[in-house]
Amino acid sequence: VQMDVIDHNSYPEVVKKVGDIVGDEGLNLLINNAGLLPTNRDLASVTPEAMRDAFEVNCIAPLFLTRAFLPLLEKSAGQPSSSDRSVHRSAIIQMSTAVASIAENTGGSTYAYRCSKSALNQCMKSMSVDLSNKGILVMAMHPGWVLTDMGGPNAQISTETCVTGMLDTLDQLGDKD
Repeated sequence: VQMDVIDHNSYPEVVKKVGDIVGDEGLNLLINNAGLLPTNRDLASVTPEAMRDAFEVNCIAPLFLTRAFLPLLEKSAGQPSSSDRSVHRSAIIQMSTAVASIAENTGGSTYAYRCSKSALNQCMKSMSVDLSNKGILVMAMHPGWVLTDMGGPNAQISTETCVTGMLDTLDQLGDKD
């Protein structure tokens, strides 16, 4: 299903399309993966527009897209299952980043991206508390510095390595996390 995450008006149609695909079983896994890293990263060049754009893609869209998908996630969480909260039952995974950490920010700069992903982490934490009694696992995940258009040519891992590691991690997630 193709979509533009900042087109909030398209969410009902996207949710309906996914609902038609998953049927009565609901949606067991939502991964919010869209991300925006503006090019004007330092203090002298960052703009209000870059900040707003990054917040829209990196924080606002995942929050409201997840809210739109909640009925399908709740349907999956309500299915008979041998597991507690997990990606096999019902889970929301937000793609975050280590550069969103306040404690680990020793490099400065990258204002729009850092701030918007820190805000995403706060949304994720609030959502995990709000949905704790619904059987839905909520988690933020740092995929690593990946060789993509965003990661650039100096990144540390290939997309294949990243995806393999993510799938292994997702498969092991549960109430303990």
